[in-house]
Amino acid sequence: MTRKRLEELLCAIVCMASAGVAHAGRERYTSQTLFVVPWGEVGNGFRVVMPTQPAGAEFIPPIKGPGPFEVDREGNIFVAGNQSGPSEGRKYRSDGTLLWRIQGAQKHDFSQPLEARKFTGIMSMCCDDEGNLYVRELIGTENHDKLAKYTSKGDFAGFVSTGLKNADQLRRNPGGGITFLAFRKDNSGPSGKLYPTMWKEGQAAQIPTVHGPRDAQGMPYYGHFKERYPAGTDRSASPPKVRWEPLGRRIILLRQVWSPSQQSWDRPSSATKIVVPYPHNVQAQDIIASDVAGNLYVLAYMKDERVPRDREKRMVKVDPLHAEVVAEMVMIPGVQTLDLISNPPVVVPETGDVYDFLDFSDGLHVVKYSIQR
Repeated sequence: MTRKRLEELLCAIVCMASAGVAHAGRERYTSQTLFVVPWGEVGNGFRVVMPTQPAGAEFIPPIKGPGPFEVDREGNIFVAGNQSGPSEGRKYRSDGTLLWRIQGAQKHDFSQPLEARKFTGIMSMCCDDEGNLYVRELIGTENHDKLAKYTSKGDFAGFVSTGLKNADQLRRNPGGGITFLAFRKDNSGPSGKLYPTMWKEGQAAQIPTVHGPRDAQGMPYYGHFKERYPAGTDRSASPPKVRWEPLGRRIILLRQVWSPSQQSWDRPSSATKIVVPYPHNVQAQDIIASDVAGNLYVLAYMKDERVPRDREKRMVKVDPLHAEVVAEMVMIPGVQTLDLISNPPVVVPETGDVYDFLDFSDGLHVVKYSIQR
């Protein structure tokens, strides 16, 4: 797909939402393609090894597209590349200017010590409010507690020692520091539990409400479902039971419950359910982010005969405390792309801007959705 064709498609989507065909809520978003990073190594493009499927084989090809992605407060875009050659991270200005790039070792190459390789593959990354970048390498044979830190200018600034092991899902924390989920190094607590942690000013603190999508009261939410979700039943004489309910014409938000005895978040079936009415049947949904106002951003996929196939993917902005849709963005579905990217869009908490990363035949398209002022 060419850039011109993409702009036409995005324009059609925005016009459709503005005309009331989409349930857009009280806010309206516009979209624009910021820039395109071409495939191939010419002109700082990305080399992508296209997956192939031999005749008669029944398997899903591995994803070879770029990612993960990050956007800082200034609107600079960070793109990781783990496809081939040394793993790398790049920082682009919003106009597509490549500002700098960092490189680690070959993906899954743990032959060098961490201090020499910096990272081997980028599993997760995020910025802090000052624009410093933190990188967590792909989990391999080592279970370490370190994140590689780079300044806003791309200079290596040493390793951050988190005090926990295998930090994942790194996020910028508005107001300072970063958050992540990690295991305790001494393996204390329930087996397999990940602990929400904030790292700020050289100190790590385990804080239950610090990580993940949160409402205006600071409470975290869960909402990753496909076709149906687990709904708890009140059984006073027996352990809690679960019944499975279809998603239907609604967005399901589960406000998580902290279990002091387990020192972890309880099961989704025990959470407080919030139902947000929605005009279309939902096949799958995932809460991917929140903003500083406490709105949640839900990536939803329609399963409704009234919705054309190229309009089935939506970003739904929801106010969980009032159980209402604030805005809706109709996004480009994977069937219209090479479908090699597994990372979700990125939301900037302070502005509510949404950045999507689309792999078309001519390269990686960076698309920005912003509130119409």
